[in-house]
Amino acid sequence: MNDMNELESSSESNIESNIIRTNYFFILKKQNFSIINLTNIQDPEALTELKNNLLLLGPVPTHTLFNFAIISDPNQLNDDWISCLNELNGQLSSVKKKLILYYLSSDLLSKLLSNPNNNLNIVPNLIMALEELDVHLGHVDGLKYIQVLVNALLKTYYLEYKTLLKKEKIYIKKEKLNTLDGDLHGIFNVKSGASNYLLFLSFPDETANKIIASQDSKCDPADFLDLHIKKIQQQVNFILEGIESEVNLGDITIFQGKEFQDTTLIDFNESLEKGYSIIIPFQCQLGNLSINLWFKELNTAINFME
Repeated sequence: MNDMNELESSSESNIESNIIRTNYFFILKKQNFSIINLTNIQDPEALTELKNNLLLLGPVPTHTLFNFAIISDPNQLNDDWISCLNELNGQLSSVKKKLILYYLSSDLLSKLLSNPNNNLNIVPNLIMALEELDVHLGHVDGLKYIQVLVNALLKTYYLEYKTLLKKEKIYIKKEKLNTLDGDLHGIFNVKSGASNYLLFLSFPDETANKIIASQDSKCDPADFLDLHIKKIQQQVNFILEGIESEVNLGDITIFQGKEFQDTTLIDFNESLEKGYSIIIPFQCQLGNLSINLWFKELNTAINFME
């Protein structure tokens, strides 16, 4: 009790309206999570100060986000810091809470990813971090799964290919629905109560070849996409860890070509012209790609657009 009193009266920390300020970081306390904005972690006292101030966040752990935007020197993130973050991550995971790091420089990202003891959740920005927390605050149905998959796709490009994938304006495809965007497709037959739909992850050959070349790989496009989807699924599983989900993906089909036919999928024998397609385009340094969501029912498509 005396230790807590000393912390609360410390001149290094000043708590006002759910803000904890120190010489090394400041913490914003929200209802369901806390954001720790790091400003200077080079001083050895910074780590001690962090451990002390984590006690002030209260007896019940919350989701915790670390903002590394101001930390550009990878040497500031030493082994002691990485060990502390991993330890905190384990503590939060044990009570089904998340620790998320965001706004890491490319040098910081490379350092963390090369550390064999790293098991941290890293996302490009605050928006994605908050979207992951939003998933944890509710039940995952078929429509919410789309948000999870998009986030997993963005994280895969950020972590695996060191590039930011930009989501562009969503639009409804109104004609020639059987003619697919791109040349290479991973097709997910998503089953989830009333939200059943097909999801196509589609690449032009040029994009697929650029990604393959960036990995110094000589695999053919189909093998690349199979591996690519497995990486995305790993991120999906990471996001959904400990969460109830009603989604059943079944087998994922790899398809090369532009024309969808009623024999393309084993358990699906309809023309796409009998439904509604919503396209989510993406762009990055390695080229463009898209997600095509095909709904049989108009109401389900409308619910997604809302």
